[in-house]
Amino acid sequence: MKKIFIFIAVMTAYSFGFSQNIIDKHFSHYKNQDNITSVSISGKMFQIASQIELEVEGKDTKQLQDMVSRIESFNMIVGEAMPDSKSDYKQGISKVQTSHEELMRVNNKEGNFMVKIDEQDGLVREVIMIGQSEKNFIAFSLMGRIQLDELGEVISEINDHGLDEIENIFDNKIDEFKAYPNPSKNSSDIRIDIPEEMLGARIVVTDMNGKLIGEYPAESSKEQLRASNLKNGSYIIQLVKDDVKLTKKFIILD
Repeated sequence: MKKIFIFIAVMTAYSFGFSQNIIDKHFSHYKNQDNITSVSISGKMFQIASQIELEVEGKDTKQLQDMVSRIESFNMIVGEAMPDSKSDYKQGISKVQTSHEELMRVNNKEGNFMVKIDEQDGLVREVIMIGQSEKNFIAFSLMGRIQLDELGEVISEINDHGLDEIENIFDNKIDEFKAYPNPSKNSSDIRIDIPEEMLGARIVVTDMNGKLIGEYPAESSKEQLRASNLKNGSYIIQLVKDDVKLTKKFIILD
């Protein structure tokens, strides 16, 4: 999880939260796929982070803290083993073709990514990135407040990190959050792997309509969920700690 926070704070610490973010608006259907992990971080978490003394070589740390304090939400979906990732990338770009202005695009043999912004009267309300690497897919939205003259720092950081940062996200410990076997039978327990950074979180299980099925503490890196009282169907399992949420879907069969 540490890499994700560094990536967010240093690479794009901005935007404006009055409108719906692109993840909820255009990519919410991905959250129901088995190979998708969803990350949601509220502005409160970034406000707390802005109070921490930062030591970033070559950076104006006070300016960085100010940028972080203006973040209102961060939402991201990460998909692995997606055979149509290139198609998903193209479709994702088409969904924001008219709503967001293109800021940067990279296309090479390693993958593709595009950065776009929603800006009005010199104030950027949303910074988004949609990317694809091999069979991986990523989309994120960062909302808050940023002035146009601050975008140079964003572009500089993206140019410095490029597609390597996309790969870092897929290599991050976000991948350690697993619920298996999936699909699972209601005669067996579901095993849940908890990333170290999420120990102490709440494990929240709901049906696809959002009805609460159960809530349990994540006390160790290996937890189990009794499936015997679950009917056949699809469910959502969330790890919730402070203002961070990791989400996966799992299926119960006979």
